Amino acid sequence: MDINNLTGEDLLAIWRTSRLTQADLAIRLGIPFQRLHSKINNAEQREIRDVGRQVLKPSPYPVYDKPLETEGDAVVLPDPEFPFHEADFLNRVLDLADKWRIPNCVIAGDVLHFNSISKWEPAWLARPSSGMPEAQQALLLEYANKLPKKEREGYLRALSGSDSGGNDIGSEVECAKTSLERLGHQFIRVDYVIGNHDGRFLSALNSPLFTDKLLDFIGLSDPKFRIAPYYFSHLISGGQTWRIEHPKGAAKNTASGLASKYLCNVAMGHSHRWSMEFDKSGNFYAIHMGCCVDERRLPYCAQRSNSSDAHSLGALIIRDGYPFLLSANTPWDRYAKM
Repeated sequence: MDINNLTGEDLLAIWRTSRLTQADLAIRLGIPFQRLHSKINNAEQREIRDVGRQVLKPSPYPVYDKPLETEGDAVVLPDPEFPFHEADFLNRVLDLADKWRIPNCVIAGDVLHFNSISKWEPAWLARPSSGMPEAQQALLLEYANKLPKKEREGYLRALSGSDSGGNDIGSEVECAKTSLERLGHQFIRVDYVIGNHDGRFLSALNSPLFTDKLLDFIGLSDPKFRIAPYYFSHLISGGQTWRIEHPKGAAKNTASGLASKYLCNVAMGHSHRWSMEFDKSGNFYAIHMGCCVDERRLPYCAQRSNSSDAHSLGALIIRDGYPFLLSANTPWDRYAKM
């Protein structure tokens, strides 16, 4: 080591790691104490000017600044709420996405409904149709009710059929898993944005949870399914930045406000509204995408009249940066030729 060529920064680093006093270090290195002290002091002053005096250590907690980001065109499905999805509408959307060769899918929150672990009041049940005459069903149910409890439960499950839409969480998740796996067959990437319904899973556990455990719970092991602890994701298409949102707010001006706040195009779920406008600046799209859930299958919507707006079926395809907002009235055949 050439002592004469050591800079003040070199000496500062040696002193900090040596655990010696400056006087002892000067003796060890054979440098006059005053010279060593002056170089170390000057190096410390330069360090303070460059990065500031670090009195406090950085927080050990994570910074939430890495949401999912996808590049390329994508179909965005808001609020499918499997297994209460509107399959006919979704199939039309997916067919159009296939014809347009859209490679990516973003599910904009409320991927699962989690009805069975909802804290809302329970709903009245309707018996699913099995295709049997009512008299025959009544006889079979009468027989089932005479069986021991364990046998009776199994018999009733078999009687209702696999597509009956069971009211336990296992039935919900199994149906959702099947639907999500079919989405995976069509796209090279499926991004799972969490929503308030997905949060019901956290509430049921009453414990913090890593989001990948939600995929484990559903049984999705294919790496093309991605999830992160955010209620939004980013999509870069045609040089345009889109923020795919499932925000807390659901008011008519929520999308516009978010676009102005984050200075990018916003497409949001959660509100179940269907609209497309620009934010106040006129520079960014502000879209309420509607929803992909079937309102007729939701007891709180269908069993009792209410004054809320009807749910609007909707989805979005972002192609070369441009938004194609889809609805139940979309001219599918005409769009397929575009």
